[in-house]
Amino acid sequence: MAVLWADTRSDSALLPKAIDAFGIAVGGVALVSGLGYVSGTLVLPIAIRLTITLGCGVFAALGMQIVRHEGAQPARAHPLLGSVVAVGRRS
Repeated sequence: MAVLWADTRSDSALLPKAIDAFGIAVGGVALVSGLGYVSGTLVLPIAIRLTITLGCGVFAALGMQIVRHEGAQPARAHPLLGSVVAVGRRS
């Protein structure tokens, strides 16, 4: 929720404000339903499932916008781990 709130306050927001607001609302529902589940006062399995699904959608959109804005980084194999890592920009 904090990331989306910061995006709404930014001069060069990556997502439209409506998507940011939707993501913040989904996060609020997740917070309430999670606290209700833990305390045993409000158990809404559908709310938990939907917030995970919708939240992933919002953050996937944010991730795509970050890649578009920053530019895709080439990937190469890590010499010791053998796994693929992103190559950072040098300034």
